[in-house]
Amino acid sequence: MRTFILTLIVFVCSIFSLEAQTRYAFVDTDFILDNIPEYQSVKTQLETISKKWQNELDKKYSIVDSLNTKFRLDQVFLSESMKLSRKKEINKQKRELKKLEDFYFGNKGELYKKKQELLKPILDEVYEAIKAVALRGNYGAIYDRAAGLNVLYFNPKLEKSKEVLSRLGYKIK
Repeated sequence: MRTFILTLIVFVCSIFSLEAQTRYAFVDTDFILDNIPEYQSVKTQLETISKKWQNELDKKYSIVDSLNTKFRLDQVFLSESMKLSRKKEINKQKRELKKLEDFYFGNKGELYKKKQELLKPILDEVYEAIKAVALRGNYGAIYDRAAGLNVLYFNPKLEKSKEVLSRLGYKIK
């Protein structure tokens, strides 16, 4: 029994010793990006494009608002068919506005595509630099302080998911 307890203590201590040897680091990607001139240029470009598209949408919003206002003012003087016709026109304008808004600013809209196109090379370069620092410094993981401590890099040697699945009796695909 004593041997078992002693073996268990040595085992637990060795695990903590291995964990202590794994090195971690932190970076602040906001700070890094703010100090890259190309990033600032791209950011300015995106803001200019975004403002242009937003101005276009604002003009369309004002058209829809004026149609709504005119309809409310004229409503008492309009026949049912004219009311219906005006409502259809207002709804058509609203749909077109929503469609344009989604086209520019939607999840996969033009602004998203433009960001991907312009920012991806810079972000890839930053990632490669972080990876190089991690490998040179022998870090197990690097966390991003700017993004709420997201893992930016981890040493694949530390990944134990397959081992856990195997121990649970699941076959690895």
